[in-house]
Amino acid sequence: MKFKIGDKAYTYENWTGLVYEVEIEDIKENIYEIHFLSVVNRNGIEIEKGIGNSQRTEENLWENAEEVYKYLDDKSAKNVEKLLEQIETVEDLIKFPLWHCLNGEEYTDYDAIKAYKIKAKELLNIDLDEEVKEAAKYL
Repeated sequence: MKFKIGDKAYTYENWTGLVYEVEIEDIKENIYEIHFLSVVNRNGIEIEKGIGNSQRTEENLWENAEEVYKYLDDKSAKNVEKLLEQIETVEDLIKFPLWHCLNGEEYTDYDAIKAYKIKAKELLNIDLDEEVKEAAKYL
Protein backbone atom coordinates (compact mmCIF):
# COMPACT_ATOMS: atom_id res chain seq x y z
CA MET A 1 0.00 0.00 0.00
CA LYS A 2 1.21 3.43 -0.96
CA PHE A 3 -0.30 5.26 2.02
CA LYS A 4 -0.80 4.50 5.70
CA ILE A 5 -3.10 5.89 8.38
CA GLY A 6 -2.14 9.47 9.23
CA ASP A 7 -0.50 10.16 5.85
CA LYS A 8 -1.42 13.21 3.81
CA ALA A 9 -2.43 12.57 0.19
CA TYR A 10 -4.20 14.39 -2.65
CA THR A 11 -7.36 13.57 -4.55
CA TYR A 12 -10.12 15.30 -6.49
CA GLU A 13 -13.86 15.51 -6.18
CA ASN A 14 -15.59 14.23 -9.31
CA TRP A 15 -18.53 16.58 -9.50
CA THR A 16 -16.63 19.77 -8.63
CA GLY A 17 -13.21 19.00 -10.09
CA LEU A 18 -11.61 20.52 -6.99
CA VAL A 19 -8.31 19.08 -5.81
CA TYR A 20 -7.98 18.38 -2.10
CA GLU A 21 -5.29 17.61 0.38
CA VAL A 22 -6.65 14.79 2.53
CA GLU A 23 -5.61 12.79 5.54
CA ILE A 24 -5.89 9.00 5.57
CA GLU A 25 -8.01 8.10 8.60
CA ASP A 26 -8.50 4.36 8.07
CA ILE A 27 -7.86 1.62 5.53
CA LYS A 28 -10.27 -1.28 5.05
CA GLU A 29 -9.83 -3.81 2.25
CA ASN A 30 -7.93 -1.37 0.04
CA ILE A 31 -10.49 1.37 0.61
CA TYR A 32 -9.03 4.49 2.17
CA GLU A 33 -11.21 6.49 4.55
CA ILE A 34 -10.18 10.11 4.04
CA HIS A 35 -10.82 13.48 5.65
CA PHE A 36 -10.76 16.56 3.42
CA LEU A 37 -8.25 19.05 4.84
CA SER A 38 -8.20 21.76 2.19
CA VAL A 39 -8.78 22.66 -1.44
CA VAL A 40 -5.37 23.25 -3.01
CA ASN A 41 -3.91 24.85 -6.12
CA ARG A 42 -1.44 23.17 -8.49
CA ASN A 43 1.39 23.81 -6.04
CA GLY A 44 -0.47 22.23 -3.13
CA ILE A 45 -1.09 25.60 -1.49
CA GLU A 46 -4.36 25.86 0.41
CA ILE A 47 -7.12 27.87 -1.25
CA GLU A 48 -9.79 27.14 1.35
CA LYS A 49 -10.50 24.70 4.15
CA GLY A 50 -11.94 21.30 3.26
CA ILE A 51 -14.95 19.75 4.90
CA GLY A 52 -16.13 16.20 5.33
CA ASN A 53 -15.03 12.65 4.81
CA SER A 54 -15.11 10.23 1.91
CA GLN A 55 -13.54 7.07 0.59
CA ARG A 56 -11.04 6.46 -2.20
CA THR A 57 -9.16 3.57 -3.72
CA GLU A 58 -5.39 3.84 -3.97
CA GLU A 59 -5.69 4.64 -7.70
CA ASN A 60 -7.50 7.84 -6.77
CA LEU A 61 -4.90 9.13 -4.33
CA TRP A 62 -1.67 10.90 -5.25
CA GLU A 63 1.40 12.02 -3.36
CA ASN A 64 1.20 15.66 -4.48
CA ALA A 65 -1.27 18.11 -5.98
CA GLU A 66 0.71 18.51 -9.20
CA GLU A 67 0.16 14.81 -10.03
CA VAL A 68 -3.60 15.17 -9.55
CA TYR A 69 -3.78 18.25 -11.78
CA LYS A 70 -1.71 16.50 -14.45
CA TYR A 71 -4.07 13.51 -14.31
CA LEU A 72 -7.10 15.81 -14.62
CA ASP A 73 -5.50 17.83 -17.45
CA ASP A 74 -4.70 14.66 -19.40
CA LYS A 75 -8.18 13.27 -18.81
CA SER A 76 -9.73 16.55 -19.97
CA ALA A 77 -7.56 16.73 -23.11
CA LYS A 78 -8.60 13.20 -24.12
CA ASN A 79 -12.24 14.04 -23.48
CA VAL A 80 -12.04 17.26 -25.54
CA GLU A 81 -10.53 15.31 -28.44
CA LYS A 82 -13.46 12.87 -28.36
CA LEU A 83 -15.94 15.74 -28.20
CA LEU A 84 -14.28 17.51 -31.14
CA GLU A 85 -14.92 14.42 -33.25
CA GLN A 86 -18.67 14.98 -32.75
CA ILE A 87 -18.54 18.39 -34.45
CA GLU A 88 -17.66 18.29 -38.13
CA THR A 89 -20.18 20.69 -39.63
CA VAL A 90 -22.01 23.88 -38.68
CA GLU A 91 -25.13 21.74 -38.21
CA ASP A 92 -23.22 19.56 -35.73
CA LEU A 93 -22.11 22.71 -33.92
CA ILE A 94 -25.69 23.97 -33.65
CA LYS A 95 -26.95 20.63 -32.32
CA PHE A 96 -24.05 20.10 -29.91
CA PRO A 97 -25.56 22.08 -26.97
CA LEU A 98 -28.69 19.92 -27.19
CA TRP A 99 -26.62 16.90 -26.15
CA HIS A 100 -24.10 18.54 -23.80
CA CYS A 101 -24.64 20.80 -20.80
CA LEU A 102 -22.79 24.04 -21.54
CA ASN A 103 -24.36 26.06 -18.71
CA GLY A 104 -25.88 24.11 -15.87
CA GLU A 105 -24.00 25.05 -12.72
CA GLU A 106 -22.80 21.78 -11.19
CA TYR A 107 -23.79 19.89 -14.35
CA THR A 108 -21.77 22.08 -16.70
CA ASP A 109 -19.46 20.08 -18.96
CA TYR A 110 -16.38 22.30 -19.20
CA ASP A 111 -14.72 19.99 -21.72
CA ALA A 112 -17.78 20.36 -23.95
CA ILE A 113 -17.53 24.15 -23.67
CA LYS A 114 -13.88 24.00 -24.69
CA ALA A 115 -14.67 21.77 -27.69
CA TYR A 116 -17.57 24.02 -28.69
CA LYS A 117 -15.37 27.14 -28.63
CA ILE A 118 -12.65 25.43 -30.66
CA LYS A 119 -15.12 24.35 -33.34
CA ALA A 120 -16.90 27.72 -33.41
CA LYS A 121 -13.55 29.33 -34.20
CA GLU A 122 -12.61 26.61 -36.71
CA LEU A 123 -15.93 26.42 -38.58
CA LEU A 124 -17.24 29.99 -38.33
CA ASN A 125 -14.23 32.07 -37.31
CA ILE A 126 -16.09 33.17 -34.19
CA ASP A 127 -13.91 33.63 -31.11
CA LEU A 128 -16.36 32.97 -28.29
CA ASP A 129 -13.83 33.98 -25.65
CA GLU A 130 -13.74 37.47 -27.20
CA GLU A 131 -17.55 37.51 -27.43
CA VAL A 132 -17.81 36.74 -23.71
CA LYS A 133 -15.35 39.52 -22.86
CA GLU A 134 -17.33 41.97 -24.98
CA ALA A 135 -20.67 40.94 -23.43
CA ALA A 136 -19.23 41.24 -19.92
CA LYS A 137 -18.67 44.96 -20.48
CA TYR A 138 -22.42 45.45 -20.38
CA LEU A 139 -23.13 43.54 -17.17
